[in-house]
Amino acid sequence: MMIKVTIFISKNIKKNIPIEKYDKFIKNSLVTVLEIEDKAIKLIRDTKLTILLTEKIFNRKNFTYLKITSLYKDKNIIEIALKKSNVSNLKSNSNAIIHGFEEMTWNIIDKIIKNYKVYKNDTL
Repeated sequence: MMIKVTIFISKNIKKNIPIEKYDKFIKNSLVTVLEIEDKAIKLIRDTKLTILLTEKIFNRKNFTYLKITSLYKDKNIIEIALKKSNVSNLKSNSNAIIHGFEEMTWNIIDKIIKNYKVYKNDTL
């Protein structure tokens, strides 16, 4: 089965995800969750939507940000940060930037994934 949605998550956030949300992501066959620091980042190719979940939005010159966005440049990338961030004026390599919703972030991710499943025959 082709992986539809990949969530790259930072280690410090993974520790703080409400267990019911994390289980929901893991049990969803359309979703793969990987730590940003995981070497498997390079192996995930069959994905249509990539969510980059961090505490704050990455600086546009951050090595990890550049690595992920270069590997998935032909995919849809949504950057999501729990905390309000100072977003650079430099051009983003993502389709959307969402930040500052703290605990409501999990509901936003749920809605993004559900909407993606509804429109999965379309290209995002």
